[in-house]
Amino acid sequence: MALGVGILAAILTTIVFLIDVIVVAIARHKVNHDFDGNLILNWGNAVWMALGAAVALWLAIVAICSGMCSCGRRNRTDKF
Repeated sequence: MALGVGILAAILTTIVFLIDVIVVAIARHKVNHDFDGNLILNWGNAVWMALGAAVALWLAIVAICSGMCSCGRRNRTDKF
């Protein structure tokens, strides 16, 4: 269950990041073209926060998968 929700969240965050980059790039191009360089737009914090969230979620997915597949195994002789 956690893996499915995590993958869904990671995919949606990646899509949001890509949409954010596209929107900002188009807006920067239009503003630079319309105002002849008198008004400058920067990338801002939202793009980088979305990137950081996407990277963190994908790292969490890798950690969950590795924990489920190999790192979380115990020998049957281990006592609790």
